[in-house]
Amino acid sequence: MNTHPEDWDTYTPKQRKEFYGKPFEEQREIINRSYLSLIADKDGNLDTIKILEIIMDLLDRVDEVESTCQRDESYYDH
Repeated sequence: MNTHPEDWDTYTPKQRKEFYGKPFEEQREIINRSYLSLIADKDGNLDTIKILEIIMDLLDRVDEVESTCQRDESYYDH
């Protein structure tokens, strides 16, 4: 899970200090709101196409990991 807002690189040292001074719940809300553009249109409504694109990308990544990773013997195999 992300621990900083999406635009963290644009924060000034003062803004970063203010961010860290906020309660955890408020920090989480700021972080979550900063990533809404990934799944919302310009009016702030959920964009099902954007959501499906993210899901499809994640499925592709999981398939890639499953097909390229080889599990070595584990402590739990014994």
